[in-house]
Amino acid sequence: MIKLFTEEILNYRPIFEFLKIFAPCACLICNQRQKDVICLHCQTSLFREISSKKCVICANPHHAWVCKRCSVAHWAFDATHSLSSEHSRLVPLMKKFHLHGNLKQSKGIFLAWEKMVSKEFSPVDLLIPMPEPLSATQLRGYQSNLEMTKLLSRSRNIPYLTALLDSYPEASMLAPNQSPFQIELNPSLVHSIAHLRIGVVGNLMESEYIYHHFAKALKSLGALWVSNWIMIRVPNKKTQTCSILS
Repeated sequence: MIKLFTEEILNYRPIFEFLKIFAPCACLICNQRQKDVICLHCQTSLFREISSKKCVICANPHHAWVCKRCSVAHWAFDATHSLSSEHSRLVPLMKKFHLHGNLKQSKGIFLAWEKMVSKEFSPVDLLIPMPEPLSATQLRGYQSNLEMTKLLSRSRNIPYLTALLDSYPEASMLAPNQSPFQIELNPSLVHSIAHLRIGVVGNLMESEYIYHHFAKALKSLGALWVSNWIMIRVPNKKTQTCSILS
């Protein structure tokens, strides 16, 4: 009886318009991905969870509900947060750390992240360093995304996963219409990622392309939410198929 009554109320147009105005379906980031009309199932959930104080996907406070079944987005990842842009004074430090093998510079970059934007990054359950090409890590002597992930993990008290570090594709596989990440769906890996909010840590982001396909791979493993935690974002308007390394 209560269920039927709820559905009748939600089908009543003025009530639904009132809910859309005064009861946002999600937080600001989630709401940007809400392109379609909310389905009846999620209308019912919105009505039932109206007193909730958190978005169920990203856990930001003061908001109620998001319908992931109805959302449409260009990219597979759900959000991208960055410490700074290509014009930042941190760029020389990042190049020394990420491109030229100066591991000491990571602490300065991390301190800037902690002081400036750490609270603005959406909460996640697990951090995963963005895989890097083997040639770059051999030349540098370490995986810079992994080193930054360790610092962020220690600061936020969030576990991190290293099982995908070797999954970076060969350059010949970077085709626009094909996923470059070939990740085996083994049970232990699925168990580590399924139903979790994932933060993908990257030091330099020159293109969304590779992050898009990595997010698709994580979603295929059952990840609930994928956000990119980027230190320096460098837009590359000429191509969307380049590596994250210049």
